[in-house]
Amino acid sequence: MTIPAGQRVNVQTTPGTGSDIVLMTQNACSDTGCASQTDAAPERTTLDNRTMAPITRIVAVRPYSTSTTPFDIAFTYEAIVEATNATCATATAVTANVSFSAQELAAGGPRPMGTGCL
Repeated sequence: MTIPAGQRVNVQTTPGTGSDIVLMTQNACSDTGCASQTDAAPERTTLDNRTMAPITRIVAVRPYSTSTTPFDIAFTYEAIVEATNATCATATAVTANVSFSAQELAAGGPRPMGTGCL
């Protein structure tokens, strides 16, 4: 799939009755591993393009075991709108005692990929 510059794509599957599937993404066909994968119905992932040019990503679905029941898949494109505190550039500096309420996690940037990050 192609993701235009500054766009986000939400991908969601709807497994058929009795089906157990896995949704996977790769950054390129030549990758030997997955950039993401999920096996939690409905399977869903979000792919961001924060660059100034279109990018291509690979989206694949496979059965978890031997299930061959048909499934549905939806791709929803939207513009990336950076919320306050979602990126380093928009972060609020904390230099004294302060509390933040009702912070929006879903509007944040990509998750850290280091060891121990979920």
